[in-house]
Amino acid sequence: MNRRNRSWRGALLLLTCLFGCQKIGGFRDFETESASSVGGGNSAADGTPCHASADCAGDACVFGYCRPPCSSDVDCAKGSICLSSDSASGCRLAGDLESKCSTSCENPNLACGIDGTCRSPCSPTNSCKKNGEICIQSACVSQTESNFPATWGQCTNPQGETSCGDDGKTLTTCNVTKPGKDVVEVCESAAICQTGLQAGGASCSGKLCNAGEYSCKGAVLQHCSADETRFDSATPCASAALCLKGKSLAAPACAEPACGPGATDPTSAKCSDGQLLTCSADQQTFDATACGSKQCDPGSRQCVTLQIDPTEVTRKSYAAFLATKPTASALPQGCSWKTDFAPDAACLQSSEVCDASVSSCDGAPQVCVDWCDAYAYCQAMGRHLCGKLGATDTMVAISEANDPGQSEWMNACSAGGQYTWSESANWTAPVEGQACNGSAKTAYSNGGAYPAGSLAACRSPASAYAGWFDLSGNVAEWENSCSMTVSSTNASREDTCRVRGGSFKSGVALLRCDAHPEDRARDTVATDIGIRCCN
Repeated sequence: MNRRNRSWRGALLLLTCLFGCQKIGGFRDFETESASSVGGGNSAADGTPCHASADCAGDACVFGYCRPPCSSDVDCAKGSICLSSDSASGCRLAGDLESKCSTSCENPNLACGIDGTCRSPCSPTNSCKKNGEICIQSACVSQTESNFPATWGQCTNPQGETSCGDDGKTLTTCNVTKPGKDVVEVCESAAICQTGLQAGGASCSGKLCNAGEYSCKGAVLQHCSADETRFDSATPCASAALCLKGKSLAAPACAEPACGPGATDPTSAKCSDGQLLTCSADQQTFDATACGSKQCDPGSRQCVTLQIDPTEVTRKSYAAFLATKPTASALPQGCSWKTDFAPDAACLQSSEVCDASVSSCDGAPQVCVDWCDAYAYCQAMGRHLCGKLGATDTMVAISEANDPGQSEWMNACSAGGQYTWSESANWTAPVEGQACNGSAKTAYSNGGAYPAGSLAACRSPASAYAGWFDLSGNVAEWENSCSMTVSSTNASREDTCRVRGGSFKSGVALLRCDAHPEDRARDTVATDIGIRCCN
């Protein structure tokens, strides 16, 4: 449409407005304002509110108002620019409605640019509609505008350019109210600034730690890098507690564990005073598990209830057994040769055995009995000859007999593996045998053995094990630990079985809980071998 036609159309609309045309917010009355002042040389219809271009008598309806159509800024009057929507383009109107703004425009359809004028709106998901325009701070700007270098050129990033400045560590961003850039924050280093920029540019968030600092992330010991943006080394420790302890050392490193994996003594569990001690989670100490009156099994690492006779079986108790007239017919294969359970008469005549004519022998340990006698007696008493720990009437292999986690007798004598002798962990040679009856202790004139349990000091110092006497010395005791299981079809009287604890004939070495100078045949009888049962 040429300018003459626009003037004619404007005159017609002016006559129409005399009969009811309303004033438009931000404009003066068409009766008192020339057409050129309404919009850069536009007709009076320009600036009329509209919903579609059909409302504008041939002009374009853009952002809610009729406008002279345009394809670029040169089609608009001086001071005006070409605004583009999804459907059409039209010149920006003169007047306060669109030519001036602070933070927002009176026309809510437009965006306030950083130059203080209203412009076509844009966003990261709504780009500018005209070629050659870019989106800066939510407003479309043509790079051909005369003030572009001074006002807009320093902020070419659509979301507001942010950088680390000329010195590399001053975080700056585009000033949205005037030309230039604003300092956001001065970072401690260029590396921190760059890391913060990569993280979004809002702050010097790239600093992760202090240079040279050590910290623990769980059980991992970390060292801060020189540029403070990362941990440049990480050392896994055995536990979080060892990490925390180690980082405070003069030369930070994982602290050495006191127990468990990696420790000089890698023991994870041990028995002490009847209690099961387990290595703590931080591997710094052993924590006690309250076993109470129970004993400790270092093999399964749990508390167990160990039932063993407090003393050797006495002659009085064995005599009561014989009084029941027990028969040997029901004995297993390894004892099938037995006809009765009477102690060996010739053995009893030895001067080493209690002489009833001199003193009562009721309390003396029963000796001169073979393995099968001991086995049958314990069975008759409702117990069993001491064997495998945790299993009733089960043989413990000879190869496992010195393991306190396998042998009932060995567990009782050593207090769960804690002591070498039943009375202590150490033996003082000058007073050998003074607590327990070994070869160095003065024996009764009428025999080598003391009455069972009469030596009150011959017991374990561990409270849970202190109720058993004479496990070292006095007389040795048969154990259910043989070369052949007694019930085996190949078992016989010649099978060798273990005797434990030493006797009044034994020196310090043979009084040890783990001593076994020689195993004896099942049918062996001796003046210093007796019986002790377990349950």
